[in-house]
Amino acid sequence: MPGDGHRLNRRVSMVLGAGLAGGVVFMLAGVLSAVISGTTGHRALGFGDLRHGLAEGDPTALMSVGILLLIATPAARVILLGVAFARLREWAFLAASVVVLAVLALGVILGLRG
Repeated sequence: MPGDGHRLNRRVSMVLGAGLAGGVVFMLAGVLSAVISGTTGHRALGFGDLRHGLAEGDPTALMSVGILLLIATPAARVILLGVAFARLREWAFLAASVVVLAVLALGVILGLRG
């Protein structure tokens, strides 16, 4: 259907735009928080520390969430396209989306292992 491709493009565009905007907002909030608080040091935060750091307005936590959003945005795009390809019964494109998602997941797993 001709309108399906246009709707899919709009949805993908919205996901990419929202991920970029969210990431930038958190990064800017982190920079602003660092300037206001005079924080100059950076430290590594675990996922468990993010919620507590966000509640306190910790610059490192804010910037970390911004980076996570920027990293997660392409994966969200691949998931969205995978769902669309499944609905359209485009099995070859769905398979390609699954492979790309698996490679992204493998990269995250290997990155977390250090």
